[in-house]
Amino acid sequence: MKHRIEKCFCFLVAAMLFFGGLPVRAAETSRTVYVTATAELHEALKTARPGDEIIVAPGIYIGKLGGSASGHGSSFFNSDQSGTPQAPIILRSEDPLDKAVFIGERANTGNVLRITGDYWIIEDLKITGAQKGIMLDNASHCVLRGCEVYDIGMEGIHLRDNSCSNLIEDCCVTRTGIQNASYGEGIYIGSAKSAWATYGAACHDNTVRGCRIGPYVAAEHVDIKEGTLRTTIEGCIMDGTGMKGANYADSFIDVKGSGAVIRENVCYRNGNTVIADAFQVHCQLDDWGRDNLFENNTLYMDITEGYVVNASQANTSAMARDNIRCPAGRMYLGNVEDLSEKEDPVQPGGDPDVQPEPPPAPADTYDSTAVYTAGDEVVYQGRIYRARWWTQGTAPDPQDAWGVWQLVE
Repeated sequence: MKHRIEKCFCFLVAAMLFFGGLPVRAAETSRTVYVTATAELHEALKTARPGDEIIVAPGIYIGKLGGSASGHGSSFFNSDQSGTPQAPIILRSEDPLDKAVFIGERANTGNVLRITGDYWIIEDLKITGAQKGIMLDNASHCVLRGCEVYDIGMEGIHLRDNSCSNLIEDCCVTRTGIQNASYGEGIYIGSAKSAWATYGAACHDNTVRGCRIGPYVAAEHVDIKEGTLRTTIEGCIMDGTGMKGANYADSFIDVKGSGAVIRENVCYRNGNTVIADAFQVHCQLDDWGRDNLFENNTLYMDITEGYVVNASQANTSAMARDNIRCPAGRMYLGNVEDLSEKEDPVQPGGDPDVQPEPPPAPADTYDSTAVYTAGDEVVYQGRIYRARWWTQGTAPDPQDAWGVWQLVE
């Protein structure tokens, strides 16, 4: 009788575990997975479970498409796994100063990294060499932090297919649209209405914070599509150098969603004549392109023409306050309600003495006779570079993504 009771009890416990009746702590199932090779990285992504920390050693990882490699036919690195609020899945470089480089096999197809699960933290990676950089598909509550996305055929980072409540923070996106400038956005939120039959439109409550976008982003730095709600873009620096103007890309941020907040960003036109306005609002469908707020942004527009916010299209609406334009020029066009409590000093006819000036470029510190080791930083032609290894006499080159010098800003 005793054996029968014990046997029944064991069966009951097993059944409860199988059907989720007994909680299993994340600490009992999570792992630290150290990756040094592409095959190991593919496996870690495909088998990730809540609480896992995937640590990627410095080096170059060239991804492979397909079920036997990444597990997905159009992504070089892919995961369909999800973390939990208490136990997110972490994917990060072992050394933030020597970031692991994820590369697609070619710039005209696929995603370098695609995540379709929830609750991921992805930190300090370099993403390059495919049609799209980082793709979140039906992935929510994820964090992309400290990643560098560059030399991408089309858009750099895309949140798509009902991806909600994600954070893109302290990332750098440059040299996008190198295969097709018409779709070379730096960061793309949602999907155009023509794609809604394939991808869910409801990409709501996403935040882009503290990112550097540009130079050489071929299309808009951020494109917020119809069907999205409450996107926040804040504290970013945008460099308009290299925008191509294809497919109506003529502003830093194009807002077609509703309820977006665009605040505390600094944008530099840098003499690029294709940039007509700093921000534009468009209505692609009824009830979209409405109630968007633009506040406390600083715009270095080079010219007096164009507008800080252009919401001239019918059925759009926007609010604006405390934006600063240099030089003085036009501020708002169309359906824009100015909420500023005091007269904006940069309105036409304002006092030119209060106009902000662009910050001076830092003085060069690079010395061709000096010896530099890994981690040393220099300023060269107004930009900051960090040495990857020992060097002497090799000047930084912004076009050499694999050389000794890593472009920092």
